[in-house]
Amino acid sequence: ARTRLGTRGSRAGRDAHERGPARASAARVAAMDSEEAILRWLEPDESAASLLSRTLTDPVLTGIPFVDAHGAMRAGQLVEVCGVGGSGKTEILMQAAVNCALPREREGVRFGGCESSVLLLDLDGKFDTLRLLKILTARVEAALARESARRKHGAVSNASEEETANALVRLSDAVYRESVGRFQMVRCHNSLDFLKALAVVDKIFERRERDNAKATRETKERESTKNDGSDDGSAPPRRLLLVDNVAAFYWLDRASRREHDAPLSLHNVHHASAKALMDISRRCRAPVVATKAVASAAWFGVDKNANGAFEGSVDGNTVRNAHKDFLPPKWTSAVTQRLVLEPEPTFLSGEHSGYERADSGAETSVGAAKSSGDMIKNFQGRGGFGTSFVARWELPVGRPSARYRVDGEAGIRVVA
Repeated sequence: ARTRLGTRGSRAGRDAHERGPARASAARVAAMDSEEAILRWLEPDESAASLLSRTLTDPVLTGIPFVDAHGAMRAGQLVEVCGVGGSGKTEILMQAAVNCALPREREGVRFGGCESSVLLLDLDGKFDTLRLLKILTARVEAALARESARRKHGAVSNASEEETANALVRLSDAVYRESVGRFQMVRCHNSLDFLKALAVVDKIFERRERDNAKATRETKERESTKNDGSDDGSAPPRRLLLVDNVAAFYWLDRASRREHDAPLSLHNVHHASAKALMDISRRCRAPVVATKAVASAAWFGVDKNANGAFEGSVDGNTVRNAHKDFLPPKWTSAVTQRLVLEPEPTFLSGEHSGYERADSGAETSVGAAKSSGDMIKNFQGRGGFGTSFVARWELPVGRPSARYRVDGEAGIRVVA
């Protein structure tokens, strides 16, 4: 018995002695893993050189008053413009693209552009290129008209009127070609196309900028012109990435995909796109402006109660509720600024039973309309909504709203 007890004791001692180093080794491995995890967490998102290059890049202006009034856009920003159909979301992208592609100044004529490379990813398939060219032509002609009037009244040149007109025509053609050369559009037919396009955005920007720089050098060598204020390529290029309707494939993907067997689930697609856009914005030093179409005003502006009547909190002349984002949280958290375009409601007297529009000359506040028994009957304009809209900044909070109209000729027009 003593022999058996001694044998058992010696075995237990050996086992404890063998387990001791194993436990110590496991503890050391766990400590190393936790240390590596801490070091990985402490790794910087970007270097100091990358931060300075991104923040010191010239900001980008859109040419839209209620957007530029709060400061220019910089790299690392993702601006979401959401609203119903016909509220001017794509029009905002067009005007931003034109303002960024135009030069600042050429031959003493100020065009007020940013000289930026512009890439638009068209997910909706409704981007009107002719409308873009029309806006560009109007901007160029307006700048040349101002310069022509200045030269005519100021007598700044000894050249004849015919020579001046010919010079302005040549300048118009050169600016038009230069601006169009900075714009490029990629059509995406599904979510996979969108992710593929995001993977090659860097190369698209670099190739277009390289081609434009080569064309500029050849033009200068051929015409032997001196410096006219154009970019000599020493400064980092300014860029702008536009996405028309980031939610274009959301409902299609939601209906067709299944989380358990789809190679790219609905959430994975939007997680990947949001991460890619933020990486591109920092890496390419390009602010991102993305539109998002909502199905109806019930998503963000005016809701109906069980009786079919419109309801919502009263703020000035608008009836609104909080914006409800239907995209996954990963996309929502990536948005740095959100501009909500709301239809301005039309108030009709309770005596009217049709869809007649209220008299614009007799404006009535929301409170007065409610007190007198007036009620909202209908919205007029494209898509059943009003021709007047309210641009409301939801993010960041505190920015003032602006009223505007979508004009077929003038585009976005701010109204008092």
